[in-house]
Amino acid sequence: MHQPKIHIAPGRLPETWDRPTVFFANLGSLFFGNQPATVALREMLGGTLDSYGGRLASILNLLFQSDEANNLLVIDRPPQPELIRYHSECLGLTIPDLLIADQDHYDLPENLEIIDHAGASWIDGFVTDSRLQGIADRCGMHCFSTPEGSRLANNKLAFHRELERIGLPTFPTEIAQDQADLPRCLSNLASQGYRFAAIKAQIGASGIGVIRCETRATAEIPDLMFHEGACLVQGWIEPGIKAVRHIHSPSVQIFVGDSDVTLFDTTDQILDHQSVHEGNLAPPHDQETLTDEQIQLLNQAKAIVPWLYATGYRGPASIDFHVARRGEATDIRACEINARVTGATYPSLLARHFQHNGAWLMRNLALPVPLAGSQILDILDRNNSLFSPGAERGCLPINLNTDRAGNITKGQFLFLGANIDEVSDQLTELVSHPKINLHYDRD
Repeated sequence: MHQPKIHIAPGRLPETWDRPTVFFANLGSLFFGNQPATVALREMLGGTLDSYGGRLASILNLLFQSDEANNLLVIDRPPQPELIRYHSECLGLTIPDLLIADQDHYDLPENLEIIDHAGASWIDGFVTDSRLQGIADRCGMHCFSTPEGSRLANNKLAFHRELERIGLPTFPTEIAQDQADLPRCLSNLASQGYRFAAIKAQIGASGIGVIRCETRATAEIPDLMFHEGACLVQGWIEPGIKAVRHIHSPSVQIFVGDSDVTLFDTTDQILDHQSVHEGNLAPPHDQETLTDEQIQLLNQAKAIVPWLYATGYRGPASIDFHVARRGEATDIRACEINARVTGATYPSLLARHFQHNGAWLMRNLALPVPLAGSQILDILDRNNSLFSPGAERGCLPINLNTDRAGNITKGQFLFLGANIDEVSDQLTELVSHPKINLHYDRD
């Protein structure tokens, strides 16, 4: 088996694809045919799922760079025009061509004709499933990843078994074959001193497919959890358990190319009290001053990525870790691979494009009273907070999520600066702004 060349270059933009591409914002395919999980995701996001694809408009031409033809983004809803003008006219980012079509209408003849004449020979999406492969075959195009590789690379059970095979630390884990097998798994973890367990479906995203429950309680979980087969049941490591005093959840950002893999950022996930993702931050990366923890994260990621490469997946990905401190000791365990454009891909690519080596912070911020996109940008501009190229600091709105009326209900906001304190101060200032009244929200 061919082994990829691995580059460890945190804080630097990776070399990405040099070919024009049609990219499908197929968020409804994240669960590979598990329709109850897709419905649960849509319900959780309250009708704004279709507007999350707008995050791609600012970074697609950073992922796929070519002078041959512009990329085509197939997206459910148009991004906010005011935001696109800011990205293109102020930031100087190039914007892909847009085809507005939801997943139910990707393969309509008129859409296939536009795709066929886009000038691209390649197709990609959040995930590559059989439907995406079918469109590629009909249009005489190629997918970067195989459907099998995309599915396997996102499979938590397969990843857990690989961690065991290569000897990296894992969570205390039981495998529940079905609902009736859960009491045995929970009882075993309770006997080891764990108060809670994380029940994990083999494939999940955005909190769907992970359920925390008490190890000494009866757990009834939805059938969607067993869509791929057996579930993982893992001991929940928290302060007070096994002498743990502090935990946090860093990630390593990865780009998997044709023959090379680049580890291009280390980030920290911002989680709420239920461990739901709300944002990410990253410190400056100086190769001479990497912390011991960052070095361990990068070393574990280096050991993991040959498996990710071997699955057949190609493109951006992240490896999420769990770090538990016990006095002077630190336990670092890989949790999962998200083999797709993730919530950390957007800010990391933009931050490293504009500043190369600085700190960045991205938060999902919701508006209690919806506003027009122009109002948000105007407030930032009047406050001298809006980022512009060459500036040392500023807020860069990546995407604005809209309701059905087209008003902004939430957004993904990126803060750039010299260090963590500086970007954190910018976030505090924006959240406390009286004309917006933003508050923290999940991804």
